[in-house]
Amino acid sequence: MVDAITGPYFDAFTKLWGFIGELCGKALPYNKEIDLEGRINTILASQKEKFKPSEKNIKLFCDTIRDYNPIHRNSEIARDFGKKYKLDFSGNVVPGTQIYANLDRFVEGVVSIINEKLSDIGYSVVFSGAELDFPQPVYPGDSIRWQVVEYKKDGNDINLYISGSNKNREIIFPGIPITLSRIYRDPEPIEDPRLFSEEFAFNIGEKTLDDFCTAIDEDEKPSNIPWSLTTSFVTSALLELSKDGDRLPTGINKGMKFEFYKRPEFGDLKVRVF
Repeated sequence: MVDAITGPYFDAFTKLWGFIGELCGKALPYNKEIDLEGRINTILASQKEKFKPSEKNIKLFCDTIRDYNPIHRNSEIARDFGKKYKLDFSGNVVPGTQIYANLDRFVEGVVSIINEKLSDIGYSVVFSGAELDFPQPVYPGDSIRWQVVEYKKDGNDINLYISGSNKNREIIFPGIPITLSRIYRDPEPIEDPRLFSEEFAFNIGEKTLDDFCTAIDEDEKPSNIPWSLTTSFVTSALLELSKDGDRLPTGINKGMKFEFYKRPEFGDLKVRVF
């Protein structure tokens, strides 16, 4: 590992190295990316954020993504559901998609800072994948503190590991793997795109984005549509699929895994369930 050289000292060192190279009549083999590991370490060490969902925000979030699962809104139904399936539910639970949406916001903040701090060497990344399990319920009023605990370079990718802890600093989400890439990959082709059982259509407009941001305590509307806004509709599609007449479907989200290939846009969103 090479110690980090940052700020004006880094710039001065680079200019001095180039000046010596000119005196010698040739460019010396100095690669700015040799400092990359140390600089990323410095950036990630300070990245922390806290999330505390309220009953009001949970309702707004569920209304926005059309998630009508009653265990997120009704404590009695949630407790009965927990008893039936031997789950320790003391009340209505925060949607997994809302937890992921806040994690998404945290990751996008990390991406923005990496790209800003490393722009001098032309280094940038995009958020390209995530995998999140839900080992225990989170309730309205609970706080989750996100923190980058580890990172590994893997070719052109950076694999981040993020932990989520509660107010007692107990880890409830250990080592969530997040992938950052230099560019978005091309999606793998589906062998036969006609082989899907159901298709659900949703519309993403300005109001959808406004309400979504309010529900996850996002003060400034992002310039891009968050990945988590589109992925949240996947759960809504699965709930629609499991609907039985007029009965509201109940269930729990045990985990989510996504790969991202291009930035989402306003307009119609189609979710296909294979």
